[in-house]
Amino acid sequence: MEKPILKEIITIIIDGRSVAYDKNAKQKFNVEKIIQCLEYFYENYALIEMQIVMPAWIDNNVQEQLSNLVEIHTVTGINKENDRDDKYIIGAAIRLDAFFVSNDKKMYKHIKNELIDRSWCANRRIGFYYKNSVFNPEYSMFWRRSSVAHRITGDSNKEVRT
Repeated sequence: MEKPILKEIITIIIDGRSVAYDKNAKQKFNVEKIIQCLEYFYENYALIEMQIVMPAWIDNNVQEQLSNLVEIHTVTGINKENDRDDKYIIGAAIRLDAFFVSNDKKMYKHIKNELIDRSWCANRRIGFYYKNSVFNPEYSMFWRRSSVAHRITGDSNKEVRT
């Protein structure tokens, strides 16, 4: 069993395509969903560092809108290799000892070695859903143990409305 992280800053990497996906919108990439996600973590946690991974083809206006809120990493070559951004997210999460926000429950399939296993991905993934257009994270128990000292509020399921 993995021991909780005991460090000053928790790093969270956002899977931009997963968080921004909006099946009901004409444009399937909805930047407002990313902003809701960022606001949730910034309003509820102290000592947190946020990064986002997005395809390089995302509109420059979206990147400009997010640049003051989060460190942006753009990934090229997604048209030829659809999961390239997921591989980047996993690599960065391993390198930074970070958590990642994604609804992709099969991120472990992008790991091609035996150093990191499926349970590591499950422990580090923060799933989410939107209810009435409000971002709601779904944490693993590992997150709950690791982040307890970083909470600003006492309610881990607080909604953020934009």
